[in-house]
Amino acid sequence: MKTRIRQYRKQKGLTQGELAQKIGTTAATVSRLETSDMTVSVDWLARFAEIFHVPVSELIAEPVSGRLELMGLLRRGGRLSALPPELQGGLNPDIQARDPVALQVGDNVGPYQTGDILIGDRLLRADQYMGHHRDCIVLPAGSKTSVFGRLVPREEGGYLLVPAEPGAPALIIEAYEWIAPIITLIRHY
Repeated sequence: MKTRIRQYRKQKGLTQGELAQKIGTTAATVSRLETSDMTVSVDWLARFAEIFHVPVSELIAEPVSGRLELMGLLRRGGRLSALPPELQGGLNPDIQARDPVALQVGDNVGPYQTGDILIGDRLLRADQYMGHHRDCIVLPAGSKTSVFGRLVPREEGGYLLVPAEPGAPALIIEAYEWIAPIITLIRHY
């Protein structure tokens, strides 16, 4: 079972060792309980709840579903302003894609950082023009390997795929099987 033990420990500014001392165990046990490597009993949850001053139910992590509350629009200077009416009901974290595909960034490349997850939406043939001049995952015709970059139509036909890495040479793509413009970036801090 996933818990919020780590979240509450960090909010209290405690190390695993300090928390372990407060509940009468070892830092290794706290680590195992935080990462669900060890079964978390009601007894353990009660001990943590007492230290954190929260009900036991607060320590049980539930999967995020439904809508996320948006706190405002981030403006210059770190200020948040009121949300426009269309965002006031919150944000649905579900990926809004008809046919999603994804990749994970392995090296810092252009605006993308190592570990970022880029999610694209494979377009229907009739809609593929909507991927032009956008960062896309592309499967070139006749290839088994996808490529990534800004897809730019060429006047003489075909496409240039411009990598996100500055100075990297563009690829010429005569035709493609499919394209998936990037619609979502997930970045963990």
